[in-house]
Amino acid sequence: MQSPTTQPHHGAIHAPKHETFDIESKTNIDPKGFTRTVDTYVETSFGLYMGRGADHPRFGYIEAWLLREPDIRITKFHFRSETKASEALTDRQEFYIDIAHNMRDSERPIWTTTDYYADIVLYRNDSAAHDRYSMEVLDLDELEDAYTQGFITAAELAHALSVTATVVDGLTTYGDIDSWLEQFNIALTWKNADDISLTPAP
Repeated sequence: MQSPTTQPHHGAIHAPKHETFDIESKTNIDPKGFTRTVDTYVETSFGLYMGRGADHPRFGYIEAWLLREPDIRITKFHFRSETKASEALTDRQEFYIDIAHNMRDSERPIWTTTDYYADIVLYRNDSAAHDRYSMEVLDLDELEDAYTQGFITAAELAHALSVTATVVDGLTTYGDIDSWLEQFNIALTWKNADDISLTPAP
C-alpha cells in the first residue's frame, strides 16, 4: 500500500512492496516490516477485510479490502481533521485502489500482497455532477520503470496493466465502485465512521 498522495514519482525505483495479514494473530506486517495490531479481520469468499489504527501524521485509521478477482486492494483512509483542512482533496477522497496481487496461504489463514506500483484514486464529486466519482490514475511511470530496471517480469507488467485497464473501464462504465463490483458478486462493507477512533498522531 502506498501512502495516499497525488505527488508524481521522482527518484529511484524500488522492488515491489510486500505486506502480510495474519488473521489468527490479528496482525499486519506493513511494507516497512513493522507489525501492526489489527482490530478487525473479516474473510469472505471474495477477499479479506482489515480495519486497524494508523499512527500516521495524515490519517489515523485504515480500512482495506484485498480482493481475489479483480486482483486489487481497496483502501479507505480516515484522515485527520488537520489533513482535511490543509489538503483539500483528502476531504473528497473516497477510495484508494492499489494494483496488487493478493494471495491466501493454502494451509494457514494468512494473506500476502505484492504491490505493483500503479494506483487509482476515487474522489467524490458534488451532488450536481453527472458522475458520482472523479478518477486519477497514478504511478504508471513507476510500473514501467520497474519493468525496464528488472524489478518485475514481463508477465507481472502485463498483469498490472490489464488489471489497471479493467478497473478504469469498470468504473467508467458503471459509474461507482459498488455497481462495478456487483458484476463480480462482490458487496463491500465498511465501518460507520462515527464508530472509528483515530490513533493519535506520532
